[in-house]
Amino acid sequence: MLAPGTAFDAAKVAHPGLEPWTPTAAELDVAERALAAVPGAPELLYARVDLVDGDDGRPRVMELELVEPNLFLFLHPQSVPRVVEAVLEAAASSASSASAASAASAAGRGPSGPTPAPPSAAAAPR
Repeated sequence: MLAPGTAFDAAKVAHPGLEPWTPTAAELDVAERALAAVPGAPELLYARVDLVDGDDGRPRVMELELVEPNLFLFLHPQSVPRVVEAVLEAAASSASSASAASAASAAGRGPSGPTPAPPSAAAAPR
């Protein structure tokens, strides 16, 4: 973030004062409901729900981050093996899905049966 008087091209700290946080039950409830609203949520490898306190003191979603270049693993080094495992599982799953799609394509089938001829080929005069 830029402090007053800091040049736009100066070195910046993206998240100053960042430290581990143990969420309250109310914060967990709001975060879980926010994630449940994301299409495909069970397949997310990463998500961060940023909360703020509303005027009534209850947590409110400020930002739902689904892509993050900084995973903040330095705050919880025990998470590194879990992150590595999740990435490898997703890569393996993606590779097997791509392999199955390639095999179906080679056999002339789409995901739900035979692949129809393109309209231009079907309507081309002879």
